[in-house]
Amino acid sequence: MRVMGAAVLMTAVGSIAMAQTTPPPAPSTAAGSMQQAFESATELTDKGNWADALAAWEALEKRPRASARTLAIIRIRKSVALRNLGRFDEAAEAARLGLAALPANDPTLIQDRFVGETQRGAIAYRTLDYVTAADALAKAAAIAPSDADKASTLLSLVTVQTFVDPVAADASLARLKELTAKMALKPAETGNLLIAETELRLNQGRFKDAVKVGQASVNAFGGLSSSNIDLNDAVARSNTAIAMLLAGDPESARRFLAYSGAGQSTQEFRRGFEMPVPFCGAEDGLKPEDLAVVEFSIGEDGNIVSARPVYAVGGAAAGLAFARGAREWSFDPAKLKTLPPFFRKKVRVELRCSTAFPHPSLTGVLDNELSRWLQDNGAPDAERLTTLARRSRDLARLADLERQGTKAGAPLVATLASLADNPGTPREDAHRYAEQALALLDPAAPPVARLSLATRTLETAQVDRRSAAQYRAGLEALLESPVYRDDPRARAAIRLLIADRLSRKQNDEAARFLEPIAQDTALPATDAFKVGALIRLAAVQARQGQREAARRSFEMSGLDAQQCAVVDAAPKLLGNAKEFPEEAHRWGFEGWTINELDIGADGLVPQARSIVSYPPFVFTTAGIDTVKSARFTTSYRPSGGVGCRAQRMAVNFSLIN
Repeated sequence: MRVMGAAVLMTAVGSIAMAQTTPPPAPSTAAGSMQQAFESATELTDKGNWADALAAWEALEKRPRASARTLAIIRIRKSVALRNLGRFDEAAEAARLGLAALPANDPTLIQDRFVGETQRGAIAYRTLDYVTAADALAKAAAIAPSDADKASTLLSLVTVQTFVDPVAADASLARLKELTAKMALKPAETGNLLIAETELRLNQGRFKDAVKVGQASVNAFGGLSSSNIDLNDAVARSNTAIAMLLAGDPESARRFLAYSGAGQSTQEFRRGFEMPVPFCGAEDGLKPEDLAVVEFSIGEDGNIVSARPVYAVGGAAAGLAFARGAREWSFDPAKLKTLPPFFRKKVRVELRCSTAFPHPSLTGVLDNELSRWLQDNGAPDAERLTTLARRSRDLARLADLERQGTKAGAPLVATLASLADNPGTPREDAHRYAEQALALLDPAAPPVARLSLATRTLETAQVDRRSAAQYRAGLEALLESPVYRDDPRARAAIRLLIADRLSRKQNDEAARFLEPIAQDTALPATDAFKVGALIRLAAVQARQGQREAARRSFEMSGLDAQQCAVVDAAPKLLGNAKEFPEEAHRWGFEGWTINELDIGADGLVPQARSIVSYPPFVFTTAGIDTVKSARFTTSYRPSGGVGCRAQRMAVNFSLIN
């Protein structure tokens, strides 16, 4: 059996080849028929026959009198099949149960433990939970059964740590280089190692180093003169081009980008059906100046199969937030039929957040309510610390409280809640901390404070809460609970959280959850949840074409109602001075941008910003210049202010008129 290790993570940037190893045999105490069934299930797994393999492992799992050790091995193997079938929550649970039951002091089970941890890492990577992926891969690297397995695991670890803890990624990279210096790597394997290093240097802001390493990665794949280009080769060329652009060498960058395939096939690759970008603020805390380059793969049905961040400005979390947003995109499959499969696998775009509708963080409001109540009841005041420093402090506090025999009280709940909310805490640990904190919270705590922990347990219960039906079901169950249903602010918060998980096409359903909040007389007009509901309702009504209703909702929020989507008479485009960038024309690039612009009452555009650009960094400035040159009809505004804000305008750059 080929070990199902870290290489499964590296579909994005390749891997170092893994050694062929023999799977652990079935326990010697197993009956002959069970031994045969175990071997049959292993063979199905080796062949990648995932549905039949899953059925075989589940049949073995149901066998009576199987020892805890045997059951643990079966569950880890079962998680492999579940992951490959896309059943990530079940796969994560099977791996967790298997790892928990493996005897820690049995050296014959090291390979099974390695497989279990790499499965955890693969699942977390696919669902963009890089913190959990880093935790699992670090554990896997420590017990890897061979140098090849360790090298592949460390390579994957560097990739995820780049967006979790770049300092730790540097340490992992050093270990990887030391290990591979003693190995005979193939050129492509060297290239994949250098790809990971290039992306790390990019995200550390070491652009000149990234150029140097990037060029070495391209050379490892045969250089620019090579016409036998594969997906990893294209990634190496694209990374190097991005590094050159950021290092201030645009001419060299254009050359490398041209040889990456970016900017080609643009006639087929047009903007998608649905391309929402995250709102600035909101749950991810994105700022207008944050940006990311995100790489994604488009399936045959037009939906996004997978996405990953490549480069981000605004902190590691920003890259993951933009990648999560891109996973919700969809394209017209009919228009993609002529697009080469090669191209669909490695599309890259430059992204920024939208300022169209202000979206303050809902969970931030809930967390502040909890923190305030805990501090009023004896918990220490919150300190401004980095994510890693806060986690280290909280783990030390928790250990001290446990030594003191503390089993309740605000200080303990505050420590558990802080660990549960920390972005650096692996998901399973965060779930456990949230459950413990909720169980220990004083019943006298306000419902909104309690809701902070209740929603955190739901968010961390599944590997991918953003697409989990269980998350919505859990919220709806909370809404039926008298504790929250009878409190105006708590029920409003739950309805808002449900509405935010609906797609942009589910407007009627979103309105069903938002309107009761907007109409709730028990909530003051200035309440954060009522304001949030009115803003969201205005966006829903604007999508439904109910412009007057949208304008009223926005005005009731107390915010500036001059968003272009809701004004009663949006300015009309008269024309613009669109020019094709000469440098892009020279290299035969095509592309497009989606921009947000403010329109003045005089019809001019005082401000514009790009929110989506393809290819990254090529047309961003030209797109902004184009929309800023646009002229719109004038608008009368009593305040003398802008005609409207955050109007969306797309610009296509095509070599064919």
